Amino acid sequence: MIRAALSAVFARWKPALAGLLVGLVALSIGASYLKGAVDGRALGEAEAKTAVIRQLKERNLTDDQVNRLPAADLCRELGGVFRDGLCH
Repeated sequence: MIRAALSAVFARWKPALAGLLVGLVALSIGASYLKGAVDGRALGEAEAKTAVIRQLKERNLTDDQVNRLPAADLCRELGGVFRDGLCH
């Protein structure tokens, strides 16, 4: 009698335990996916920041080089002709 009752209870719990196991696996996969997405976004943001910093450094270098040019050289670099103290 007890054996039959335990068998009946176990038979009812089997699908519930299988469902719980499937649910836990699905939850684990979902959490892993979200973690990967967040990590990927963070990596993309870091790469974008690095690119912006590099561009700013290059721009500052160019600005420094232009600022150091004498007026006549700057005029020539821009395609003009420096005469009488003016760029034409």
